[in-house]
Amino acid sequence: HSSRVILCGTFLEKLEGFADNLTSATDPKLTFPPKLVLVDFGDMNSMPDVIAETLECCGCVDVLILNSSLKVKAPVQSTSLKMDKLVMDNNYFGPITVAKGTISQQTLSSRGCQ
Repeated sequence: HSSRVILCGTFLEKLEGFADNLTSATDPKLTFPPKLVLVDFGDMNSMPDVIAETLECCGCVDVLILNSSLKVKAPVQSTSLKMDKLVMDNNYFGPITVAKGTISQQTLSSRGCQ
């Protein structure tokens, strides 16, 4: 049984490179090609659309890779609360929202992968 892999991230070039690495190591007759989903994890209002796109592509998800990282190199006292929130949205709240939304939708619809 092949796994359905979904790669979510901000930069298409990086997702394509990761997808190429995955597909070059497998037999294309036996595996599904990875699905690439571009997402701005800092835009929390877009998370429902990301969850819907994630679930629509293959009905259920076996492996969901959420690649997000935002760093700020500055003294903590000089960063704004807005920047702090953006870092937390990108590095935690966005990815966990997609993961929880994907899992809960599969559970509600009984489409979890077996």
